[in-house]
Amino acid sequence: MCEREDIITNATVVDHILAISAGGCKLCEDNLQSLCSYHHNQKSGKEAHGFIQK
Repeated sequence: MCEREDIITNATVVDHILAISAGGCKLCEDNLQSLCSYHHNQKSGKEAHGFIQK
């Protein structure tokens, strides 16, 4: 997500692209992405409020 915004920062969180509760695979590499804490919190907040489909 940082890269899409032309930002260079260290990733600090491994995030599930598709939430496990929505059927995402817990340990499948193709369902994991590295995010900075800012973008992880932003994504998680949107998911919690229904802005990102699960």
